[in-house]
Amino acid sequence: MILPSPQNNSTHAEVILNLKADLCLTYTVPEELIRRLRVGHMVLVPLGSRRVNGFVTLFPAPPPRRPGRSIIRLLDPEPFFGDNLISLVRWISQYYFCSFSRAFKTALPSPIRNTSNPSPVLHVALNISVEESGEEIEKLAGKAPRQADILKVLQGRTGTSPLAAVLKESGASRSSLTALEKKGLVVISQEDRYTSGRPGEEILPTGPLVLNDEQKVAFKEIVDAIDNEEFRVFLLHGITGSGKTEIYLQAVARVLERGEGAIIMVPEISLTPQTGERFRSRFGDQVVVIHSAQAAGERYSAWRRLADGRARIVLGPRSAVFAPVKNLGLIVVDEEHETSYKQSAIHPFYHGRDVAVMRGKLENCPVILGSATPSVESYNNQREGKYSLLTLSHRPDEAELPKVRIIDMRLEREKFRGGSSFSSILLREMKLNLEEGRQTILFLNRRGFFTVLVCRECGYVARCPHCSVSLTYHKGKRLQICHLCGYTAAPDRSCPLCKSKDITFSGRGTQRIEEQIKKIFPQARVRRMDTDSVGARDSHRIILDEFKAGRIDILVGTQMIAKGLDFPNVTLVGVIMADTALSLADFRATEYTFQILSQVGGRAGRGELKGTVIIQTNSPRHPALLSAVRHDYAAFFDQEIALRAELGYPPLNHFISLTVLSRNEDKSLRICEHLARLLRPVMAPEDEIMGPAPPPINRIRGRYRWQLLLKTHGVVSTLRALGQVLPGLGKDRDVKIEVDVDPISML
Repeated sequence: MILPSPQNNSTHAEVILNLKADLCLTYTVPEELIRRLRVGHMVLVPLGSRRVNGFVTLFPAPPPRRPGRSIIRLLDPEPFFGDNLISLVRWISQYYFCSFSRAFKTALPSPIRNTSNPSPVLHVALNISVEESGEEIEKLAGKAPRQADILKVLQGRTGTSPLAAVLKESGASRSSLTALEKKGLVVISQEDRYTSGRPGEEILPTGPLVLNDEQKVAFKEIVDAIDNEEFRVFLLHGITGSGKTEIYLQAVARVLERGEGAIIMVPEISLTPQTGERFRSRFGDQVVVIHSAQAAGERYSAWRRLADGRARIVLGPRSAVFAPVKNLGLIVVDEEHETSYKQSAIHPFYHGRDVAVMRGKLENCPVILGSATPSVESYNNQREGKYSLLTLSHRPDEAELPKVRIIDMRLEREKFRGGSSFSSILLREMKLNLEEGRQTILFLNRRGFFTVLVCRECGYVARCPHCSVSLTYHKGKRLQICHLCGYTAAPDRSCPLCKSKDITFSGRGTQRIEEQIKKIFPQARVRRMDTDSVGARDSHRIILDEFKAGRIDILVGTQMIAKGLDFPNVTLVGVIMADTALSLADFRATEYTFQILSQVGGRAGRGELKGTVIIQTNSPRHPALLSAVRHDYAAFFDQEIALRAELGYPPLNHFISLTVLSRNEDKSLRICEHLARLLRPVMAPEDEIMGPAPPPINRIRGRYRWQLLLKTHGVVSTLRALGQVLPGLGKDRDVKIEVDVDPISML
């Protein structure tokens, strides 16, 4: 809607400038723009001798103390976002302790801020029937073979295809295509950069499925909130394969009937192809996908389609929470427990799930948090009445949950005299699965070939010179790699300390598991899916498509394959080593272990065939493993919340992590100690300062880390105290202080 003229003859607007530096200034609004200007408009403004673009974040705004300069013009006729998104950004800046500009740049990423009306991509399609094109190919084969090649490529595609892709596949030049256009055989058109799927991909439409009794109860609760335009947070706790996605789909259909839109969040880009296909098959071009792997122009076009109302559903990882969906009526956070919803690379360290809840509150719409293994925080919120619990305890058509077996690898090592990556039971089940034409998933949350290079003589371990972690050997590259900073080195042939030749690799990663399986089952088609194997764009989608089509018998992978994937022919899941997360120096280690085992096990038996899960471990009596075997979330939660209550850990209190980084370890410790002394007098008496202490990984990228952990019941008051003391530390270019509210990892 168009805002009325500002009150009190105010003609000023706050504009955040699109610069590296954090800068938000107030400008005068020209008279011709007063009735047109709205929050979210991209404008051109003067800055010194330059002209820069920026976005209106407040209008009307209080006039500046000194007369300001004027907005030059609008750069786009329609706003990129509305008032509610700006309110969300202001909340993020306050809660996650960062500047408004930094929070804004997080919500509106550079492909959006730096792209205004990008040039459209050219597309091409046949202008004749497929039969007629066959005749034309015969005519052109002798005298114009490249033109014939173009027609052959277009014969196999439906609809329009990107011009560049057609030329690349055919090996033809643009002049050959132009010649075909002049003959009227093809048509070249301009389309925006966003494409909902792959060139030539055809998604068959689907309709709603019949809900079982539990699904009907959950769906009715959600629909009532949608129809009443009521902000409610639903925790949809459904066992793996219980039909949570179908409830999402039918709830979104209800939202569309009301002329509203929806945000669907998934934890990983690797999940977007399969989830995106399900939503596009139901809602067609109303769905756009947004994620960081997209080209800048494609991401901009997706954003603009939402802002213009041409699309009403957005699907993507945590950044999708900021998408400018018009008339937002529903937010879904699938696999809400996943740690990837927490921003960990750049400040602000926001949690996508919690931001989604706040956006639902601002937009006055319901939010669904779905998971088979809810986070302890979310489940505790429903216990306290903050969230509404909806339970799905059965799979559709009463399909059985997979049978889970725990294998004590200590006994297996005694059998094999030295050990093996695979128990005899797992190998027997894999052999049987192959013989019956069924598929297997093998899970190990460690990538690489070997995890450590060690000297048997003196105990030397090859470590990264910049980080306090060991190097992982990657056989394909013949290099040792640091998974934190990317440092690479050729493996030592002798110990650099004692010069012994008795230096060897130890441990196992997904590469080694893949190679071993190929040797044990040479007839099997084996593929690996981890961050090393899916570096190229769309490579994760290609692997999943091959697996879905039955062209892969055994899929080896890390946590990428543990979430949300639904393949009916997978009847066996093997967890190579279930103890990797348990050894972490993190109070959430038990929770991570229970979640990952339950999730990866849930990939088995999702069709008509029964599933089996085999968990290999050195800790067969650990409570998290036993709860996962019984599919008993309630038992796990009761044990975990009791322990955290005893310690006063989240969710009974909040943690705020303060990490001091410096290339000088003594300086890092000294400033951390000084920060603790400054904080104690201004914090609430019931709050606690833990540390200073070095985190488990105390050096990353050459910077030493010392940490304070603030345990508090009131985040706002504690952050206020922190804001008082930080200026007293002075400024040192070598020192960086990171503030992480509600940290996910203690590493």
